[in-house]
Amino acid sequence: MDCTATYSKMYNKFLDQEGTMTMKERLKCQKELMDKMPTTFPEALVYIMKGRIKEEELSQKAYLSVSTIARLRTEERLSYNLDQIIAICIAMHLPPWLSEALLNRAHLDIKRYGLYGYYREILDCYFMEDIDTIQTFLIENGLKPLALRG
Repeated sequence: MDCTATYSKMYNKFLDQEGTMTMKERLKCQKELMDKMPTTFPEALVYIMKGRIKEEELSQKAYLSVSTIARLRTEERLSYNLDQIIAICIAMHLPPWLSEALLNRAHLDIKRYGLYGYYREILDCYFMEDIDTIQTFLIENGLKPLALRG
């Protein structure tokens, strides 16, 4: 995994799929997306997925069942499964600023240090990878893999 040029390319690709926007245009688009993002997790997930990924594809990429994705899109909860939300962020290749916003809507806050600091590193630097690569990375570093298939 490499957190350099690929990172920069993927970081911008979410908003600028053709790669033609200036930085100013991307920042404006980012602000608009954030301003319009709903405040609840289910509505925010639907909003981010719209036109980008279907439930079935997200299910396959995140290693979560279609019914789990459907419930996450429709049911507000008091608590969310951190591993599932991390997997969704990775599966959609959400840039760090957007994964942080989605986590906030799930009432989850991951510090860049401490017990779950490695999750933040994954979301900050390795969000362009797939779940299998992330799972291998976690295991190779002596960490628990994401508990998925829910």
